Amino acid sequence: MNTRIFFSKLVLFSLLLHLTSACGDEDDPLPNPPSADISGQVKLFDEGTIEMSPSGMTVSAEGLRIEDLTDGDGRFLLQDVQLGRVVVAYEKSGFGTFKKFIDDFNEDLVLTEVPSLGKISQTDVITNSVIIEGMEVRIASVTTGTNTPIRYLRYFFSSRSDVSSESYEAFLDRPVESDPGVNPAVLTITGQELNELGFNSGSTVYARVYGDSYYSNDYEDPNEGRRVFPNLFEDTAQSVQFEVP
Repeated sequence: MNTRIFFSKLVLFSLLLHLTSACGDEDDPLPNPPSADISGQVKLFDEGTIEMSPSGMTVSAEGLRIEDLTDGDGRFLLQDVQLGRVVVAYEKSGFGTFKKFIDDFNEDLVLTEVPSLGKISQTDVITNSVIIEGMEVRIASVTTGTNTPIRYLRYFFSSRSDVSSESYEAFLDRPVESDPGVNPAVLTITGQELNELGFNSGSTVYARVYGDSYYSNDYEDPNEGRRVFPNLFEDTAQSVQFEVP
């Protein structure tokens, strides 16, 4: 009887020891995922070409709670960023958010390209009108806004009437300069240029015009499947339509 009790206790002790060991293994902290650092620099401008202090911009690894403020030279350092796909976001009050997408982040990375980022445009487009003369289309836009030496306008085109900065088929690569003392601002675009944008002669095109900044902070967003323009003025006039000469 004593032998049976002894072996029963031994078996019970072994089971308890195994369970305690297993629980201990589960409680052990998981190893930190592999990580590395991202560093870079940025330049800041007003809505034109006047350079501003580059300090105080928040640069972050989006969704990872890792961020840094740029110093007086515009430099930043993101430490211990998890390897893999990373989105670096640049944010500051008054500036449109710029993003840089890194698909295969696998070691310490110095971003050698220094982005020039501008403030959000204060140019409001009030009305638009269209005149066609020969092979040219002229889009006239009445604007208001800050009394800067130059205002900047961004043009979006589509075969649909709901054209906007988020729904378009083509846009002008650079914002168009406009003298605020000459109102309305007139864009002259030829039939051939519209053909190059993807619109056939005789087709109906809708255009919408927004105030933009010289450095428009635009970037290609693979999630949205389009180019994003963060510095556009928040409101604008309705679109206008015309036939391609």
